[in-house]
Amino acid sequence: MLSVIAMVAVVNLVAMTSRAWAALATAAVCWCLHSGFVLGSLGVLTFTARSGHDALVIAGCALGAILLVSTLRAASAPLHEREYDENVPAIPKQPVPRALTPAG
Repeated sequence: MLSVIAMVAVVNLVAMTSRAWAALATAAVCWCLHSGFVLGSLGVLTFTARSGHDALVIAGCALGAILLVSTLRAASAPLHEREYDENVPAIPKQPVPRALTPAG
């Protein structure tokens, strides 16, 4: 159980300091290390109920950390930076029709 807690701490640290795909890749590597060296022997992966439970715990904590960090990052970004985000599609401004005025 202590090794799972250590793996979750590593995954959470990577999620806070890096991108989401890096946290998910770290979770996969952490599960492989846990399954191979803690539950198995000499690095042979074990696929048991215990390793499946530990995989769900590590993946769940990784997704929770990713969700929390992305929410905090979005909330802490200043408004002027949110307007020019390249990931958000820009809506072009529509031209304002001119009013018809009688010739004078």
